[in-house]
Amino acid sequence: MRRYSLAVVIGLAVLSSACTTPPALPTPLTGVCTNSNRDLAVGSGVAGDPDPTSAAFLADQKGRFDTTQFSDPLLYPPHTHWLVDATISGKNVVAATVGKSQPNITNGPRGGYVTVPGSEKPQIDITFDDAGAAEFAMVTQHAYDAASIEGKGSSRNMVAFFSGKQVLQAAQVAEPSSRSTSIGLHLPLGDPGVQAILAKIC
Repeated sequence: MRRYSLAVVIGLAVLSSACTTPPALPTPLTGVCTNSNRDLAVGSGVAGDPDPTSAAFLADQKGRFDTTQFSDPLLYPPHTHWLVDATISGKNVVAATVGKSQPNITNGPRGGYVTVPGSEKPQIDITFDDAGAAEFAMVTQHAYDAASIEGKGSSRNMVAFFSGKQVLQAAQVAEPSSRSTSIGLHLPLGDPGVQAILAKIC
């Protein structure tokens, strides 16, 4: 069986002015998934505030929501909720690895561009089986296509990963997923939350 390695679209890069050396990633931060019953799901962004009294909202989210997260704009961006894809589940994840993103780039003091020290973010690369890879590619293609029509930052240009009822991370899709796509977690390097997220995925 072929396996496709995809990096999860689960975070937005944030510029930082820190000039210190980023902390090393704790080890090990990799796993081969032996528990196929992880309650994982993927959601596509749709316009509309999260409203548990709305039949449309309940149908879209398929029972996956935690009302305490509605006020967090990183998990539920303004006027956005999630259309949960029932096709992708933890059974489609066969491995996961945490790495480090490239640093952000900003204008240099003498022109040109320079990297921003300390701006690297952890990223989780997930290996899907064939079925999961095909479905996730379709989800991210639709999100990418929405950006060309509605502009980047629109509700439909976003995806989210769920663990149970809670959103783990959500982000815009900069490009369709392929066999190698990298977008990082919205957490600092060395944060214990990275390991916690990895444990929920794999």
